[in-house]
Amino acid sequence: MGEPPKKDKTLSWLIIVICVFVMRTFAWMTSELWYDEVLMLQRFVIPHLEHPLEVFRDYPIANNHLLFTWLTCLWTSFLGDIFSSLLLRMPSLLFGIASIAIVMLHWRRHLGQLWAGICGVLLAISPVYTAYAYQLRGYSLTILLGIIAVSGLLELLEKRMALGQTLLCASGLLLPLVIPTNLMLLPAMAATGVLLLKGKDGNNWKTSILSMLPWCIACIIGGSYYLTIWEQFRRATAEPDGWMSMVQVAGNLLLALFAHGAVLIVCMVAHGREGRTFGKALWLSWAVIAATALAVMLSGKSGHTPFPRVFLVLLPLATFLLMKCAAAMPSMGKVNASVLVAAILVNGIVWERVSEGLTDYQLKQGYFPDNLLQQYYRGSNDLCEIAEVRDLDVANALVILEPYDEMSGAFYIRLMGRPDAQGIAIGVNTITDDVKAKLAQLPLRKFAVTRTAEQAKDLFKRAGFEKPSSKLPRKLLGTSSGRRALFALDD
Repeated sequence: MGEPPKKDKTLSWLIIVICVFVMRTFAWMTSELWYDEVLMLQRFVIPHLEHPLEVFRDYPIANNHLLFTWLTCLWTSFLGDIFSSLLLRMPSLLFGIASIAIVMLHWRRHLGQLWAGICGVLLAISPVYTAYAYQLRGYSLTILLGIIAVSGLLELLEKRMALGQTLLCASGLLLPLVIPTNLMLLPAMAATGVLLLKGKDGNNWKTSILSMLPWCIACIIGGSYYLTIWEQFRRATAEPDGWMSMVQVAGNLLLALFAHGAVLIVCMVAHGREGRTFGKALWLSWAVIAATALAVMLSGKSGHTPFPRVFLVLLPLATFLLMKCAAAMPSMGKVNASVLVAAILVNGIVWERVSEGLTDYQLKQGYFPDNLLQQYYRGSNDLCEIAEVRDLDVANALVILEPYDEMSGAFYIRLMGRPDAQGIAIGVNTITDDVKAKLAQLPLRKFAVTRTAEQAKDLFKRAGFEKPSSKLPRKLLGTSSGRRALFALDD
């Protein structure tokens, strides 16, 4: 009698990997909404709850991730008056789970069950992917659509043309409607597709190019939507935004890519002689991704380079190529899978802990790091804690906030306060001389939210409430994280 067929354990492993992903992001999911999330909620979601389609015609600033905002309007309408960060972010979490499921269930047809499973683990613990997959922003949807686009390419490589073109065209149409800069995936995916198809089953250049042409057309059609709101789009993108240094952006991208796939990269470097097994197509595909990123960085206005998070749309393709390279190396196939998975999990945890420690240190120095590996707001509940303290009646006071805390702080103070609260929460950078004069006439107790008494004194001074003596403001409340505290200006 022959041996019984081996049971496919892919579904069991998928459930385990999804649990790892949920455990990794759950604490962040339940934390307070940060600046951009609150801005999107207050400026684009709540005003359009009755007519969600109007979000597609309202683009005064680039914070409106059109397609994601529309979906959030529908979801928020369903939730009603529930403003739970966990529930509001739930669609993003589901997009993240779907991304992992597609990788482990669909990519295995091309990569094999082992490497598709390792790819799922990599995403579930990645210090880059998980840092954005939970947010109430369009990044999780962007990465999901990028993964679907890669799946479409895999279908083309396996000669399943109809399904492949459907996946590519659908993702190409929708990606620019989430974030217009997602169009940078067009040349990277097109070139990678042509290169990989050219080396498959004797395809010629003409056949390969024609196979990727529908993807290009779909992306252009999706991106052309912004022509219908051109004046708004032009004004929204006219203001320089991003980092001042292109070198710093490039450095953060390279560091993030290394942190994302460090274990595989180190293993491949250790067996560098086998790099010839990659073939020209893989090497050229990496070169195309690098050239695309460089072109986008050079396109920045007034000396500004786009934020590193703008490049997240390239993560699915880069992850696929990383797996493709690893699978092509004979020595990588001899590595114990359990050891490799354990190393990937440890790598993700170590990067996250180091990043958190560095972020804590920089916050105490007065910096607000926000890059692909560090986010000053991640896991924070400080502003929520302060707003919830009823004894201090923060909602009926004048609260001066740091610029980065202005949106979230004001949101939670209003949300937690009584309906008849008369207080004001305002960012220090928005206080002009005229505003100072008006605030000085208000008979409200004055608070500041920052880290140290010295910084609180500086906030009060910039708001026009400098203490006559050298005495520092009094600390009333410290948050559990130790990152922020509430200080009072006792007149």
